[in-house]
Amino acid sequence: MDWGAIWWVVFFLMNMCLIAFNLYQIVCLTDLEADYLNPYESSSKINTVVVPEFVLHGVFCALFLLTGHWFMFLLTLPVACYNAMLFVKGRHLIDVTEVFRHLNAEKKYRIIKLVFYMLLLILVIVRYGNVFLFFICILFKDKREEGSLDETKHNLIKNCDLLLALVDGKGLIFLVNLWKKCNCSIDNVCN
Repeated sequence: MDWGAIWWVVFFLMNMCLIAFNLYQIVCLTDLEADYLNPYESSSKINTVVVPEFVLHGVFCALFLLTGHWFMFLLTLPVACYNAMLFVKGRHLIDVTEVFRHLNAEKKYRIIKLVFYMLLLILVIVRYGNVFLFFICILFKDKREEGSLDETKHNLIKNCDLLLALVDGKGLIFLVNLWKKCNCSIDNVCN
């Protein structure tokens, strides 16, 4: 069983959940600023998702460590430590009486985290999405041999060696080993 593809899907879904949590918090703060929500409603909505976001980010970071993705672990570790520090000091929840005083700072903090999670999403897609490139090549291989592949898909498969050049060394070694297991070569699939 290939765990690389499963971990890619897990990392992708976890990252999308973190982005959704942050977008939800930003929308609540923007609604508070525009006076669509009162401070109590906004604070209670945000406070309900802060702890699950911290836990999810901690699990996200720990999974990178456990699966041996050291670069991604080291990239997510500072945010996990900062979240832990906020939680320990009790500053992770928004105070209803102080929400207007810290509104701009809270929005900036969440926007910075949103940008971080977006960049992390791009890294997850680029670094671990190569597994799905392999499966695309394999799926279209039989169709091309039958002659039922249209020109767009044929060009995609023809240029898959170019896409494989974007893959880092670890991913390329993984793909080559996977190709050897399937008894097919890069030339058979991509040319």
